[in-house]
Amino acid sequence: SSLISGAVAGGESVYQLSTKLGITAAEASQLNKVLKLTGGDAASFASAMTRLDKSYMSNGSAGEKTKSVLDAFGVSLVDSEGKLLPLNQQLAALSKGYKLAAANGTEQEFIMDTLGVKGLSLVQTLKDYDEASTNASKTKGVGIDPKQMHELDQQMKIVSMQAGTLGSAFTGALAPIAQQLFPPIMSGLSNIATLLAQNKGA
Repeated sequence: SSLISGAVAGGESVYQLSTKLGITAAEASQLNKVLKLTGGDAASFASAMTRLDKSYMSNGSAGEKTKSVLDAFGVSLVDSEGKLLPLNQQLAALSKGYKLAAANGTEQEFIMDTLGVKGLSLVQTLKDYDEASTNASKTKGVGIDPKQMHELDQQMKIVSMQAGTLGSAFTGALAPIAQQLFPPIMSGLSNIATLLAQNKGA
């Protein structure tokens, strides 16, 4: 069902953010929510932030240029000991810098000199970060393990590929098989659906 696919896709996004950026599942979950609320893309975000952090911490001309641009808008990506801030805090600082750059008509340059081409897809995230972060904090987690969702995602892709060779008859049989193979996940998702239905009118 679309509920299962959506949960698996969400868990996969959190897993990818967590592994690519070396952050906790909780941090990745919060980032993923902010990105979803602002139409951002997890893969583009990961690439852009990895580029920015490497550039910011380098001693070459690229690092100096990045620091210079960020300094001009009061943005620092490190703490008092010179260590990179957690990504949520980096994103919040970048959002403030972007808004100042936009007020000066230099938002395009700000993006290109900090996040690069991949950063262009994060413009809405930078614009709406404060509101999205507040709203993301209001949503409750359901305790689904992103690694488990990643494994389920991989299994579902394999089954889907096999189903393609056997035709639509096999695809119709996929749901009951999934229910037998993944009862804890299915039960948890079913409880969420019930809860949503009960609170729909609230």
